[in-house]
Amino acid sequence: MRCLKSAILPVIALVLAMAATPAPGQETEKEVDYSRIKPLINMNPEAEGTFEDYIKSHPPRPYAAMTFDLGPQPLGAGLKVLVIVNSSLRPNIQNKLDRYLDDLENNAYAPVLIEVSGGTPQDVKDTILANSTGLVGVAFVGDIPAAWYENENDFDGNYATFPCDYFYMDLDGTWQDNDGDGKYDSFSAGSGDEEPEIFVGRIDASRMKLGDELALTRHYFDKLHDYYTGVLDGANYGLTYVDDDWQYNSDINHAIGNAYPSYENIASTRTPINTERNDYLNNRLKSNLYEYIQLCCHSYSGGCSFTRGGWLYSSTVFVEEPQALFYNFFNCSGAKFTDNNYFGGAHIFNMSTKSLGGIGATKTGSMLAFWAFYTPLGEGKSHGQAFKEWYEYIAPFSPGEINWHFGMVLIGDPFVAPRKTYNYNGLADTTCPKFQHDNRNSGFVPDAPSLDQPGIKWAYPLGGILTEQKSSPVCVGIDPLYERL
Repeated sequence: MRCLKSAILPVIALVLAMAATPAPGQETEKEVDYSRIKPLINMNPEAEGTFEDYIKSHPPRPYAAMTFDLGPQPLGAGLKVLVIVNSSLRPNIQNKLDRYLDDLENNAYAPVLIEVSGGTPQDVKDTILANSTGLVGVAFVGDIPAAWYENENDFDGNYATFPCDYFYMDLDGTWQDNDGDGKYDSFSAGSGDEEPEIFVGRIDASRMKLGDELALTRHYFDKLHDYYTGVLDGANYGLTYVDDDWQYNSDINHAIGNAYPSYENIASTRTPINTERNDYLNNRLKSNLYEYIQLCCHSYSGGCSFTRGGWLYSSTVFVEEPQALFYNFFNCSGAKFTDNNYFGGAHIFNMSTKSLGGIGATKTGSMLAFWAFYTPLGEGKSHGQAFKEWYEYIAPFSPGEINWHFGMVLIGDPFVAPRKTYNYNGLADTTCPKFQHDNRNSGFVPDAPSLDQPGIKWAYPLGGILTEQKSSPVCVGIDPLYERL
């Protein structure tokens, strides 16, 4: 058990960034041709929660934040990240949090734990800004205030208001609530730019009324630990399940190949297997064949409407215990985390032993330029980092891009990454071997147990591509971080 006491922890973070590049045949220009893409349709907007509903369930309360001392960080501690947890939830999951923080440290992160209660989104953002030096990303655990954005000229000139986690990802832009109604209504580069500085993800089962928040949260951290420690593994196989309106769009159907070269594409009636409600439920959702599923269909926050077979609701998804590890929801409001029993949450926060995370939208619209997200995933980067790099590609935002993409959010642990298969000494392995670094910039040599001694630093590649091959044989991984044994 960790000993926790109030303190602020200085940590040194290393930031790794590699630009995503499109695969052949995919978009190479900044602008996506939105005119050639059928807009998503919210099939039941009246059933979704409003900003007024959210405020009723989150009445104003004074803000408090406390940072905990997690003890000394290892020499050369990794990427600085924040874990911001709801104060009411934290005491009931402390042992799970302790283990999660250990898992992060063991995977080359340097976590800072902060407990918050009450307050506004700006209060939480101020806490992030106070800890932003060297910061890479943030995990919200439990019900953390949601920033809402209102757009007077959304699709077809309609008004839209929606939860917007991009507010937390952009640390140097200017966000304004010009009419004082509690919703942001303008966004600009301000003193910085419109690109995100960090990524954010939400581990929050508070809206999953189909189960118990505490039990679901504890269970989520259990399966997350299994993944971090190698007990839970994926199939390294993807699926794009694309309903009628997007069956001929190459990027929507095939960009997943940048992360999963082995994948299946089921597209409306174009492919031998047709998209259909019962096929998705019985042969895809419940199958252990897939590690990553991208689902494309019209929807609302509580369910998805297939052209063939009709509605698949969150209540059914929840009890069927989805078997894939990760999901991309190309659905209207599929990730609207402020709604009870929302569709994306039903895929992730359930009693399945596998489902870990997903990405989707809190409004009409979703992801496009999928390659810019899947390419960094294919390099072994975390889902949060891939999310950030995708947004970097989209920004700065045109009005149409705000309509399509401003509601994008990450559900689940943002620090988790696909586990890739590496080739070492001609043998395929799902874990990288460790490499000794001699501290004289002469590169890396394969693990030599006889050299184990205090003070030696070992490099743990995180996945992706080495910027330079230092020796042969070599594990293919991101330019490594170091941890002293």
